Amino acid sequence: MQSLWICFVLPMLPLEAHPSVTGAATVAAGRDGFIDFRDFDPATAASTPAASGHHTPCAIHDGGAPRSRIVRANAAASAAGIVPGLTLAQAQALLPGLRSYPRDTAAETRRLEHLGAVAYGFSSQVRLLPPDAVALEAGGSLRLFGGYDALQRELRASLEQLGHVHHCAAAPNALAARVLAPLHDGIALFSDEHMRRELARVPIERAHLDADTVAALARLGLRRLGDVDVLTPAALARRLGRPLLDTLDRLHGHIPDLASLYQPPNRFERRFEFDYGVERSGALVFPLQRLARDFAAFLHARDGGVLHFELRFDHEDHPPSRIHVGLRKPARDVDALFEAVRGRLERLALPAAVQAVTWIAEDLPPFVPERFDLFDARTRGKLDLDTLAERLRTRLGDDAVRMLGVRADHRPERAWFATGTLPAARARADHGDAPRSTATTNARGIAPPAVPAAPVRRPLWLLPHPIPLRARVLRLLEPDPERIESGWWDNADTRRDYFVAELDSGQRAWIYRTLGSGDDWMLHGWFA
Repeated sequence: MQSLWICFVLPMLPLEAHPSVTGAATVAAGRDGFIDFRDFDPATAASTPAASGHHTPCAIHDGGAPRSRIVRANAAASAAGIVPGLTLAQAQALLPGLRSYPRDTAAETRRLEHLGAVAYGFSSQVRLLPPDAVALEAGGSLRLFGGYDALQRELRASLEQLGHVHHCAAAPNALAARVLAPLHDGIALFSDEHMRRELARVPIERAHLDADTVAALARLGLRRLGDVDVLTPAALARRLGRPLLDTLDRLHGHIPDLASLYQPPNRFERRFEFDYGVERSGALVFPLQRLARDFAAFLHARDGGVLHFELRFDHEDHPPSRIHVGLRKPARDVDALFEAVRGRLERLALPAAVQAVTWIAEDLPPFVPERFDLFDARTRGKLDLDTLAERLRTRLGDDAVRMLGVRADHRPERAWFATGTLPAARARADHGDAPRSTATTNARGIAPPAVPAAPVRRPLWLLPHPIPLRARVLRLLEPDPERIESGWWDNADTRRDYFVAELDSGQRAWIYRTLGSGDDWMLHGWFA
């Protein structure tokens, strides 16, 4: 099967990944009501909100003073004539209100790794191509996604949802796709012959060769990659060295590219810094939306979910504030994740202005989608029990909503417990060294039959502890009691005969007497 590598290049990554730029844009969005990181593309300056003054002109510069040069500029700065290559002094003279930040290569690397995790959701073979590209082998995934066009659309939609300007190309090897993407956005070459024909037209300076090699080839009068073919491999190696020959062979697919593949981490941590302190919790909604989108994309790429995660809010002169979020079942939907955060954020009292927010998750179990019966004709509402429970916990607090769990114990008051973290269907509790089964017999001492017996009747309303029965018993509704003998191992021996009784008040009660005694009736529950 012919390999097909899709590469997406992120020309605005220095701006899109820089914490000061994204932080300032997000705080502005908290005031203006929107945020769109695609506004950083100079090519769309005329049609974006930045062009109408909604965003402050921003740029990224590289190098130390006084030789700092502009690397990237957002749409508002580009509209004022700020272009890559200008010195920082020239840019500030041209646009006095320009905000320029030093390049943060560590933030770019973290962002590139996150996009590698997104690409991992489309293919198990992913390569990071620093400083601004990611490639994935898609030849084995085309049928799964319905062909190349459908796969490309879905990949682009994921990048657009994350707010990234990008160029995309496909070729039989990753390096060729990397070279062609900025030159021919959307091109797809499925054979080596077509790939080499396109590469022959690529200018030398756009082939991602080092500056010294580009200058040396220019001195030889070589302007395009196809011009290099006039030199024999031996002559090329003698003039410019064997490493260049190997690079060109890998680019054209003559020798395999053995670079290592990317593997997504087992821990998620994203930090969002602000240009200045945020004092209102409402202004944190937009950065948390972005972090929730990143986290959901990370979980989808790993085909996993999350049960517990933490939000940390850093302050300048105060210990960090924290929000711990626990879910009833593994989740990965961006709306569910953000909903779990927003309600808790509304109840958070900030002791000081927030300088940065960090989303941290380490408990990442596999995600098991809910199963439905193919022929189930019942209509299902949009709000199921788990979603309702999460929404109530978010609004009212984690301790305000309790779920029920069961223990392997025949004593009614010890057979259940309340929990705020585990779903009732899966909640179990160990009970010391208690046996897993205890003796339950009828009043005549006969063991239960081997065949399934009719279920015993239990009240829906169980009292926390049995109390003496004050009413008068009119009649017992069942001839034989349910006998429970249990608890000999934990010094809480229980020997009771339970009856369903009708009282003089007209109520039906669950009552018992201690086995072998003439004590008064004890009330343990009510039937509806």
